[in-house]
Amino acid sequence: MKQKISILLSAFILFASSVLAGEKIIVLNTASNNGTMFSQSTAYAEDFKTLGYEVEFVSPGNACKAWAYLQKVPSNQPVFINIDAYGQAKPASGLLENCGPIMASNKDLVAAYLDHFHVCTLNGSANELFSKGASAKIGTNKPGGFWQPVVDQINKENKSNHKRIQYGGSGDTRKALLSGEVDYVFLSTGHTYKLENAGATCFAEFTDSKKIKYQNTVNELSAGKDKFDSSFATGWSLFNADKKMVKKMRVEVRSLFENNDSNIIKALGGSTPINYYGWDESISTRVKWVNGSIDTWARAIKKASE
Repeated sequence: MKQKISILLSAFILFASSVLAGEKIIVLNTASNNGTMFSQSTAYAEDFKTLGYEVEFVSPGNACKAWAYLQKVPSNQPVFINIDAYGQAKPASGLLENCGPIMASNKDLVAAYLDHFHVCTLNGSANELFSKGASAKIGTNKPGGFWQPVVDQINKENKSNHKRIQYGGSGDTRKALLSGEVDYVFLSTGHTYKLENAGATCFAEFTDSKKIKYQNTVNELSAGKDKFDSSFATGWSLFNADKKMVKKMRVEVRSLFENNDSNIIKALGGSTPINYYGWDESISTRVKWVNGSIDTWARAIKKASE
């Protein structure tokens, strides 16, 4: 009898240990070893440890190295991975070999957020920007292969004469507006909040999908019928996992966003995220956000290289 109890106790301890150890997850950062994606990846890694997973954090340094690493991971090893439009656009453009791209799918997408570029100004207005004969300096970030055709189309539709000035980054573009170098800028949500806090006015979104922050879209304000869409999305997928684990992860990640003490919320600034996560949108809709964004920016990068 004692021997039977001993065997049962050993089995229970072994079972309890396996539960406490949790399933192993590799958190793979596909971006650089600093910046937004790195911060979010490390935050998720710490949160998953708190949830009971055994976590290995891997950050090879860029999208190509991450893709190469992913090819060597055993097919039964779950990998939580960030898929951002900018990072995967160049591989998707065909300009890089042995580099992916890494895309999202209905079976593996866990979460995603959508963002757009917005129009901001210090002294201008929507009426002035889209009026006939208007002539202003418009600051944008890269890639020129996307933004120059946008400005050209605005000029064509409204018979205006705006000039685009390209800067090396969003921060430089923002500073150019505040210093008076340009009259308008096209920037994403995080930067438009900073501009508004500095006294600028932002009034329209470059999107053909859901409005996030402002009442109007450029499509509604411009005189033509062509569609302007600068939407871009970042997805988080769980590769090499079964349906049950992916479903569980979707619930767990959403719960992290409802917890102000989670590491991912702290990485996003310690408050409700300013981008649109669309928790109640279908998975297929959010997959379209991510893969559609990659395609949009890939075409722009390819055009800029021609």
